[in-house]
Amino acid sequence: MSHTKLAEWTARGKQDKTITMGTILSKDMIGRSAFWSILNQGTGQILVLLVFLVTARFVDKEDFGVMAVALMTVEAFRQVFIDSLTTGIYAQRNPSDKYYNTAFLVAIAGSIASAAIIFMLSNPIADILNDPAITDALRWISLLLIAIGLSKVQESWLGKNYHFKVLALRSIVSIVIGGGIGIIMAVQGYGIMALIAQQLVTALIAGLWLWIATPWKPRFDTDEASLHLILNEGGYNASTGLIRFVDGQSDIFFSSYSLGAAATGVYNAAKRIVTAISLILNSGLNSVALPAMASFSNDQQRTADNYLKCVYYSTVLTAPLYIGFIATSPDLIYVLLGDKWTDTAPIACVLAFAAFINCIGQYNGNILLVSGKANWNMHLALAGAVLNLALLIIFAKHGLMAIACALMFKTLIFYPITTGITLRLLKINPKNYLFKVFPPVCAGTIMGLCVYALSLHFPDLAPWQRVLMLVPTGGILYTLFMFIIDHKSFADIRSAALQTWNNKQ
Repeated sequence: MSHTKLAEWTARGKQDKTITMGTILSKDMIGRSAFWSILNQGTGQILVLLVFLVTARFVDKEDFGVMAVALMTVEAFRQVFIDSLTTGIYAQRNPSDKYYNTAFLVAIAGSIASAAIIFMLSNPIADILNDPAITDALRWISLLLIAIGLSKVQESWLGKNYHFKVLALRSIVSIVIGGGIGIIMAVQGYGIMALIAQQLVTALIAGLWLWIATPWKPRFDTDEASLHLILNEGGYNASTGLIRFVDGQSDIFFSSYSLGAAATGVYNAAKRIVTAISLILNSGLNSVALPAMASFSNDQQRTADNYLKCVYYSTVLTAPLYIGFIATSPDLIYVLLGDKWTDTAPIACVLAFAAFINCIGQYNGNILLVSGKANWNMHLALAGAVLNLALLIIFAKHGLMAIACALMFKTLIFYPITTGITLRLLKINPKNYLFKVFPPVCAGTIMGLCVYALSLHFPDLAPWQRVLMLVPTGGILYTLFMFIIDHKSFADIRSAALQTWNNKQ
C-alpha cells in the first residue's frame, strides 16, 4: 500500500466519519509498518550504542555520570509535558487537524516552560548531588526540550499515519551527524561537552527532518473541545509519565546521590547497553502495536488476539537477545567498552533480566490505555514507583549491584499483577497466555545454559574470539530449540517473516 493511497483513504475518512483507521488497516500495512518501526528503533539504537562505545574510550566515567543526571532531569520534564500529549494522539482513533494544532501549541508551551525551569534549578540540583559540574550540563541540555517540543507532534502524526519509513530515515541521519560530531569532539578531548553537543545536534537535525517530511503543518486553527480533551487525557498521561519517570530513573538519582558520579557512570553504562537491546526490537513493535490496538479497541476479541500475538512475537524476538547477553556479558562488555568498564558486566546481567520481564509485560499498559482505563495505569504506576523508591532508599547505599537487584525485585512483583488485570479485562484464559510465553522462554533458557557452558570450555580464547564463536552458535541453538519445542508456531513465524519481506520488496 503506497503512502499516496493511505493519504487518500485518510482524507476520505475525514469526510465520512464512518471510515476509521480500523477499517483501512491491513496486514500488509501493519507488517511493513512493523518492519520500518523496528528498523527505526533498531538502527537508531545500534548507531547510538556505537557512538557511546566509541566515546566511552575517550570520556571519563565521571563525565558520563554527570551527563546521566542531566539527561535524567530532561527526561522527567519530557515525559510529563511532552510525551503525555503524544500518547494521547496515538490513543485517538481519528484525531482531527484541530486536535493536532492544539497539541502542537500545548507542546511548545510545555517545552519552553520546562527548559526555563531546568535552567533555573540547575544550581539547586547540583548542590543536592554535591557536584558543581552538573550546573553547566543542565543549562546546556535544557535546550533539548525545546527542540523536542517543536517536532514531537509531527513525529506523532507520522507514527499515527504509519509513515515509519520517514521516522527510520530521520533517526539514521540525525544520529550519524550528531554522533559523528560527538565522537570527533571526544577524541579531541572536549569531555562532557562532546556528549552535550552530540545530544543537541542530533535533536536539531531530527526536528528539522520532521518539519520538512511531515505533510501536516501546524496552524492556529484550534478549538476548545480539542484543548479540553488534550488536557483531560494529558492529565492522566502526565501523572502516569511522572510516576513512571520516578520508577524508571530514580536509580540514576540514588546512584549519584549515594555513590558519586564515577559509580553513576558505570551504572549508566550498563543501563544504556540493556536499554539499547530493549529498544532495538521491543519498542519498535510497541510503536506499531499501540495505534493498532487503538484501532481495534471496539472489538474485544480482535484486541485480545492482537495482544497475545504481540506478547508472543516480542518474547520470541527478545528472549535470545536478553538471555544470550546474560550468558556472554563478561566477554561482550570487555569487547564493547574495554578493560576499564569490566565492572559493568554483573550489573548489566541483572538489569537485562528485569528488562526481559518488562518486555513481555509492556503491552499491559497499552490495553489499559485503549480500554479507557488510563487511571488504572496511573494507580499501578504509582504503586510501582512507591515500592521502587522504598527499595532504593534501603539498598542504594550498599552499592550498584544492590540498586540493580532492587529494580529486579520490583519487576518480579508487579509483572504478574499487571498481566492478571489485563487478562481479566480481555477475558483471556491464563493458560492461553502461558502457552504463548513458555516456548520461547524455554528455548532461550536452554540456549543460554548451553552458551554459558561452552564459554567455560574455552578459557584460553580471547574475549572477542569467544564472542565471535558464541553469538552465532547461540542463534543456531535457539532456532533449533524453538523448532523442537513449538514447531507449528515456528512455521507461522517463518511464513510471516517471508510475507513481510516480500511485501517490502
